Amino acid sequence: MAKSFKELGKKAESLIEQGHEADKKVSSCQARVASSSSRVAAARRQLAAASETDDEGRPKGNVEQARAQLGVAQNQLAASQRALSSAKEEANRVRQQKNAHVQEIEKHNAVERSNIEKLRRLQSSAFAADSAGLTAGMADRLNQAEDARVALLKSMGINATAEYVTVGADAASSIAWSGGGFSAIDTSGQIMSYRGGSGEGMTPGGSVPTPIGGALSSNGAGSNWGSGNTDSTNQPVNTEKSLLGSKWFGKNADRKQQKVSTIDFNGITLENNGMAGDKYFVKGSNYERFSHFWKNYSQYSHDESNYSTTVNSRDIEGIYINNNEAKDSHLFWNRGMVYPEDSEIYFSRIAAHIPEVRQRLNSGESIDSIRSNPELAACYDSYFDTPIEVYKIDDYYYFAGSGRHRCMAAQKLGLDMPVKVIGQYTSNISTLSDTHDFETLSVYMGAKHGVRLDSSIGNLEIGTVKQALSGLESVVSEYPDVGVLLKEGITSKSGVMSCTGSKLSFNPDYFSDLNTLTSTCLTQSKMHHWIPNASPQSIGVHEAAHGVEWAIIQANPNYSSREERVIVWNNCSEAKKIVLEACNRVKQTTYGAGKTNSELISSISSYAATTCSEAMAEAFADVSANGDNANPLSKEIKRCTQALMRMYKGGF
Repeated sequence: MAKSFKELGKKAESLIEQGHEADKKVSSCQARVASSSSRVAAARRQLAAASETDDEGRPKGNVEQARAQLGVAQNQLAASQRALSSAKEEANRVRQQKNAHVQEIEKHNAVERSNIEKLRRLQSSAFAADSAGLTAGMADRLNQAEDARVALLKSMGINATAEYVTVGADAASSIAWSGGGFSAIDTSGQIMSYRGGSGEGMTPGGSVPTPIGGALSSNGAGSNWGSGNTDSTNQPVNTEKSLLGSKWFGKNADRKQQKVSTIDFNGITLENNGMAGDKYFVKGSNYERFSHFWKNYSQYSHDESNYSTTVNSRDIEGIYINNNEAKDSHLFWNRGMVYPEDSEIYFSRIAAHIPEVRQRLNSGESIDSIRSNPELAACYDSYFDTPIEVYKIDDYYYFAGSGRHRCMAAQKLGLDMPVKVIGQYTSNISTLSDTHDFETLSVYMGAKHGVRLDSSIGNLEIGTVKQALSGLESVVSEYPDVGVLLKEGITSKSGVMSCTGSKLSFNPDYFSDLNTLTSTCLTQSKMHHWIPNASPQSIGVHEAAHGVEWAIIQANPNYSSREERVIVWNNCSEAKKIVLEACNRVKQTTYGAGKTNSELISSISSYAATTCSEAMAEAFADVSANGDNANPLSKEIKRCTQALMRMYKGGF
């Protein structure tokens, strides 16, 4: 053998120690990043507080000082992130060395087992005495190497059992190689809990506070609708998410807790939510909808297609990465080979020429002329001559299985790219009225909006839920961003119904019986606590309007982090702009002349007077329920909302 078993053991011990030191350094750097992230979050809160203005429009605090403190905190965060990146690179280097050494030990053991088998055959010959001694010594050395192999694997968090060789009367049965199996074991890399480069504004637990919002409640006469703002503290990110126990290609799957693993793959996010074993999928712009399609495949119709078109690369879902590739980007991009140029760099460079090649083709330039440039020739051949094949699912696309590297290179750059559509999947449930039970409603919401409904909604009265969802859809048709941001439907005891921008919640006490909810709406409308003619549908509109507020916050280019947006949400800052502007405009009319802001807002409903956020939501519900007969301020609030969204999106 090239190395003795002693050398193999010593190297294993050295690598285990190096790995231990590298892991300690990573942990230390992660702690510093978490601490720095907390300081950035605190500095942002101080800046937001200092930027608040008084009645005369003057900042309440020292904005310049707060900005300086934020700059210092951000610099400290950047430095700690660089140190963490360096520490992770060292840890990964040691891990790769461990991988290589495990393979070397397995090769050593395979040869030794073969030699032991040959010696065993001599035991019936004249050399029996010599062969028995040699066999015992060789088995001892092999078993020591096996101990080193198992120790290395366990140091990487991989459970392994030593496969020892025994000698003696029954030795023959223990000689055949049954241990190791390195090629079938994943030992390359680990899932990082810290998302490098995006820690700004994070809490030590790696999370930011989720927006708290708009819970509709009713507690009888004189009750208030709770805002849901009972706890604004940061909550840790869950490492496990509840996955809907729906159909897996037509087979029932039990609802269970499934770990969801995400990996930052050099600028592309990968996720494994358990829907395809150990495979990861690239998260594009429609990942939630694709995930729902994958689990409810039987609810879609398939038709053949054959045409070419241009799509945004991030609208292509279903690009799969196996477990080993996901944890070793070099393995994925280079397929374990050594090329003159790293394949990730090569594909990215070639993909960058897609816009130029398309422009030249559209201008009428010949293919031969374009291909005279080697770089453009490579781009043309890879993307235009043999385009990626996809299936169309409603209004996005599903990767057909060939060209992962080309497609992901384009996705990293966010480019439009040519594709060949070879088939189309269409949901069999195209409208809300087509749904008749939880399963069909779940399929519809997943396909149409990318919203995952928790199975607990199946215990509600589906007709009542549908009425609220019809109100939500009327808002989504006007503000599509609300549908994009909404991700999940659940049940909770928070008010009658609530919306946080990404999560919609139904209270079982009201949505389990249509008569109960209808009676509540009638009572609250008579008390002027809710808008006139309130209904399950107007409740859905009210909650969707909170989603509009969150979408406006997302659209405002002045907010640079999620932490800052959450602060704005909790302060109702954007809703305040809208409601106060609408009040000023209504005061210029006969209806509003001489009235105060409070009088105008209270005229919508008493709940509208609780916060500007609720005033905005009630205005949307009022216009939906009462049309032209809605309160003048409600109609003006809707107009101001549309104007502000257009302004933030560059409409005027």
